[in-house]
Amino acid sequence: MDTIALQVKNRSPIGDIARMLAEIRQDLILQEEEADTLHAAQEVECEEEIAEFARRIDSAQVARDDAQTEIQLLEGEIAVL
Repeated sequence: MDTIALQVKNRSPIGDIARMLAEIRQDLILQEEEADTLHAAQEVECEEEIAEFARRIDSAQVARDDAQTEIQLLEGEIAVL
C-alpha cells in the first residue's frame, strides 16, 4: 500500500496504479483461498482428534468399570476367606 501511495503522490499513470491494485487484490484472493483450504484441513484434523479422544475416554471408562467390578468380586472373595 505504501508503494501505491507513493505512486499516487508521484502522479503515476492511473492505469499503472489500477494494475498494481488488481495484482494486490488477486494476491489477497489467493491468500484467502489458501487460508480457507488450510482451515478446512485443520477442522478435519481437529474432528479426527476429538473422535480419537472420545474413543479413548470411552475405552478408559469401560476399563474403569471392569476394574470396579473386579474389585467388588475380589472384596467378596476376601470376605468369604
